[in-house]
Amino acid sequence: MRLRNLISILSECAAMRKQSGSSNAALRYATNQLLVRVAAKSSKTQKMVFRDGTVLNYRRNLGDLQSIREIWLERHYRLPVWLKQRKTLVDLGGNIGMTTLWLAKEYGFSEIVVVEPDATNASLLRTNLDTNGVGAKVFNAAIGPKDGEINFASSNCSNRGRISSEGVTVPMVSMPTVTEYFRGDAIDLVKLDIEGGEEFLVSSNCGWMDSINCVITELHPEVIDVRKVISAFADRELVYHPGNAGVRKNELGNFMDMFVRAGVFDTT
Repeated sequence: MRLRNLISILSECAAMRKQSGSSNAALRYATNQLLVRVAAKSSKTQKMVFRDGTVLNYRRNLGDLQSIREIWLERHYRLPVWLKQRKTLVDLGGNIGMTTLWLAKEYGFSEIVVVEPDATNASLLRTNLDTNGVGAKVFNAAIGPKDGEINFASSNCSNRGRISSEGVTVPMVSMPTVTEYFRGDAIDLVKLDIEGGEEFLVSSNCGWMDSINCVITELHPEVIDVRKVISAFADRELVYHPGNAGVRKNELGNFMDMFVRAGVFDTT
């Protein structure tokens, strides 16, 4: 193992010690990071308890461990202070529920829909939400421009599965179906991380965007035409703000890319 990787793991271990308040939990996390790098992954569920009482169930899997680092330690989904309305949430690409859980605990989202196509991820997602008393409507399906079916290729890295010409056939749910849960109310936040499915999602049937105030997303320019995605949101008056904005006063201050309803926030 390279020295740089070892230093990174030790740094994460120290951050986990602060988050969990437990030396044992931090050591277990570091051990799992070391083991997964020598191909010793495991589907057995392990448990992390944070200082605030949040219980996180995860596996010794590179995807799960990467998500813990990005979401819980590095806070990639922290929201800008101007987003005052934090009630309704749609999580597209819910994985094992880490982002849903973090957003609910950190910001108080209470009306939640999660969409996750991988059955094993969706099962652990439900466990994580139920364990922590977070209510949500969970669709074990891929998100797409219409209701139906589509092929989904899972991955050994749990957060890298994607829609594909190969793989297994899974249900596909549309955003109009998802938004029915909110009975016509505006949706405060959509988290969008679907491993390259973003362009397909916005290729047609985009009326649902009119009810969205904010989208926080990880776009994947290596597999999609990001310009088409930005244009589709812009057509519905959702303005693109690239990640890591906020170096100057009055800017968004977000880490991830965002699409924001025009007029919600003035960046001038």
